[in-house]
Order: sequence, then C-alpha cells, then structure tokens
Amino acid sequence: MAELQGSRHLDVLRSATSVNADVFKIGDKVGRVKAGLLADLLVVEGDPSVNISLVRKVKWVMKEGVIYQPGSAGFIGTSSTLISCL
Repeated sequence: MAELQGSRHLDVLRSATSVNADVFKIGDKVGRVKAGLLADLLVVEGDPSVNISLVRKVKWVMKEGVIYQPGSAGFIGTSSTLISCL
C-alpha cells in the first residue's frame, strides 16, 4: 500500500511540473530539472513522494537563480552561492 501511495504522490508532483509543461507545449523549456532548461526550485526537508504534505514546509526557493527563504527578508543568496556550498 505504501508503494501505491508513493506512486500517487509522484503523480501529483509530475502533474504540477512536467505534465503541465508538456500540456502547454513548453516541456522543452521548463518542467524538469535538467541541464539547459529553466527551473525554479522549491526545496523541502524530506521526501514529498513519501509524504506529499512536505510541500507545505518550504526550506527555501530558488527563482531565476536567486535563493529565498520563507520568513527571511527575502534574498539569501544566488545559485553560485549554493554551488560553492556543495
């Protein structure tokens, strides 16, 4: 049962990203995390394919290469900052 539930969570995540991009015929530009595509990222702690409610507990967001953290004054870094931390 847990596998089926996880599969459903992945379907929800895909519907919000790659499936929508394909429906609007922009899947060659957005909808996936892949080199050469535009991507805004929502980062959560944990695995939303196991617990979909984690998408409500945002750790940080990257939009157009700028990192934002909920509850902060906004900007906390850039994609370059993140890469140097990895």
